[in-house]
Parts: sequence; C-alpha cells; structure tokens
Amino acid sequence: MSDELPTDDLDDLLAPPPPSTDATLRSALLRTTQRRVCRTKWVRRAGKVAAVAAVFVVGVGVGALRTPPERETVVVTREVETIVATVPVVVPVVISATEAPSVPPPTLTAARLELDAEQADGAAAATLYRRAGDKYLAAEQDYANAARCYRLFLTRSGDTALSPEPEDSWLLASLKNAAFKEKIHATTDG
Repeated sequence: MSDELPTDDLDDLLAPPPPSTDATLRSALLRTTQRRVCRTKWVRRAGKVAAVAAVFVVGVGVGALRTPPERETVVVTREVETIVATVPVVVPVVISATEAPSVPPPTLTAARLELDAEQADGAAAATLYRRAGDKYLAAEQDYANAARCYRLFLTRSGDTALSPEPEDSWLLASLKNAAFKEKIHATTDG
C-alpha cells in the first residue's frame, strides 16, 4: 500500500486558483473592499437615524391630530338683581344688678388654666394645675401637657396628694403611683 492517493481528473478544477502576483489588482481589490465596508457602516447608521426621525415625526403628527381645536369663548352677561336684606343690630341695654340674669362663667381652656396656675401660689396653683391636666387629657387628648400639669400638681400639693382618689384620671393615678414608689424607694435606699 502506498501513502499516495490516486489522482483524480477533477482535482485541477476543484483546486483554488493560484494567487495572483499582480500588485495593482490586489490594491484595487483592497480599496473596493474597504469602500464597501465603510459604505455598509454608514448605511446602517443612516438607517437608524432615519428610523428615529420617523418615530419622532409620527409622534408629532399624532400629537397634532389629537390636539383639540381651539374652543370659542362665549361671554355670558347676567343682570344683577339688588336684594334688600334686613340685618339685626345688637343694642346694649343697661340692666340694674337686681334685674341681671345669671350668666354662666366662660369656660377656660387648658392653656388658660395652666397660665393662671403659674401666676397663683400654694394650694390654688395646685388646684389649677390639676384642672388644666384634666382639661388637657379629656378635651384635647394632649397627654404630654396633661402629664406635665399633673406632675406640677403633685409637686405643689406635697405628700397629701399622693393618696388615690376616685375622681383621679388614669394618667394622674399612674403618676401618683410612680411618685409614691419613688418616695418609698428613696427612703429605703438611704
């Protein structure tokens, strides 16, 4: 057996052509290929730009078509009617002290009660602080101000106020309990 393959009469036809030695042909082929690659690149870029421009133009066209036409401005004039109304006027009348009806005292706000308590002394201040705390808690649900007023009440009233009473609010009862425990622990610790 020999290592050589038998020659086929189609080998000459199927074999690649021999390389050309002509330099001008090679350079012309290189320039043509470079131009074709460059042109393809620019055609692709131009196609993308054209697609973006087309989308923009379609968007502007849709916006222009969807814009409602200007509406007519219609001015409506109305006749103004004059209406005469009677308004009651309060006239103060002086009444003697024996004829004066009893007028309930004005309700004081929690802030006003607290201000009055700051200006009062002793037991009156303690009572006003407690009333202000009750008002903050019940009427305004302002727990921080209520707790502050209750603490000032306990400070101004002394040890006698630490005993629980049936009319104490839950916040005041809690503060009394804490103050009592604090007092007990302060005396037992030395």
